[in-house]
Amino acid sequence: MEVLDRANGRRGARALRRAIAAYEPSTQKSVLERRFKALLETAPDIQTPSFNAAVEGEQATHEVDAFWPDRQLAVQLDGFEFHRTRRDRERDATSDADLELAGRRVMRLTWDDVAVHAERTLRRLRLAGA
Repeated sequence: MEVLDRANGRRGARALRRAIAAYEPSTQKSVLERRFKALLETAPDIQTPSFNAAVEGEQATHEVDAFWPDRQLAVQLDGFEFHRTRRDRERDATSDADLELAGRRVMRLTWDDVAVHAERTLRRLRLAGA
């Protein structure tokens, strides 16, 4: 930004300022996470969560896809890419149990929950207090 400030009045500086102002780095790691964020943006009554948040469990810290700290609600998005094997599901169950022992609530959502059954998923999130 310092260099851009010195370039004031030069050709392209205005366009570069607009591009920088419009740039919003994505904290979502997958298409499903971006789709979930877009779904939440359609529901202004649902608070914006922290994405890819580190959350303390009873035994370890876990990264969750979305977290509402004031509600102690974590959402884990189960896309096929990272949740297809038995080992993946066992790891997920262990993580969920650890978070729940620490007083966190965990909701797991699939692609269909987010993309196909969006209204039902928003209702579930509202009922959970998101």
